[in-house]
Amino acid sequence: LSALKCEYDGIPAALLAIEEEDNWALRIDEFNECTGAQLQIFYPPTEDDMPEEVILDVGEGEEDGANIFDGYVLELPFAIPVSERLDDLQSKILRDFNSIRYNDINDQARLAVTFNNSVHALPLDSDYIAIGYRQDVFDQYGLQPPSTIEEMAEQSEFLFGKDHNNDGVGDWGYCLSPQAHYFMAFMAPVFQRANTVNIETIIGETQSKPNMFFDTSKFEQMLGDNDGARYVVDIFERIVRTSNCPDQIR
Repeated sequence: LSALKCEYDGIPAALLAIEEEDNWALRIDEFNECTGAQLQIFYPPTEDDMPEEVILDVGEGEEDGANIFDGYVLELPFAIPVSERLDDLQSKILRDFNSIRYNDINDQARLAVTFNNSVHALPLDSDYIAIGYRQDVFDQYGLQPPSTIEEMAEQSEFLFGKDHNNDGVGDWGYCLSPQAHYFMAFMAPVFQRANTVNIETIIGETQSKPNMFFDTSKFEQMLGDNDGARYVVDIFERIVRTSNCPDQIR
């Protein structure tokens, strides 16, 4: 970056970030020292104000924005409505492709910031839930990585109580704690697939209400009155009961 100091010396810039973080000050000081730029960071009154603040700055519909800020650090849902008004970063990425190493970023994270085949944001942080398994244990019992949550539950029940470390004590199946975001990771693929595939092919019975929270035709609450939701609850409970946290199931 020091090679750019003359190019950016004294040039001001302003970032709007969704939440305060002490490390921002350190990194911005380093960036300004290295490039000669005069970057400053600002925050909305509250995190909930961020979507409106971004729209006010970039504009909406026929209205121009205030154009106070040069960039935004925000959550992805806030970028989607204004994506067409954000810079197309494609040419900048290609220009510095070797130094940016854009392809080192998880492909799903890159896809999330791509709109109409153009990149309009850079992923800063994302969360993923992935399955890890012991190859030696799977080899011992002739198991393959599960391709469905049903297979995952069956494997967890099969492995539960078996001694995986030769200490004479039965061990767990899959390790899984009953946290909401894990549960939603099980729930999402069932309902996402239900929009395009007959739910009967997933749970083996007719499902007339594929939406998770409400009836889309009547907008009536239906959480709990849902075959797909009950199916996922059953799968999730089976895994947790054979995991390291069975006592957390009530």
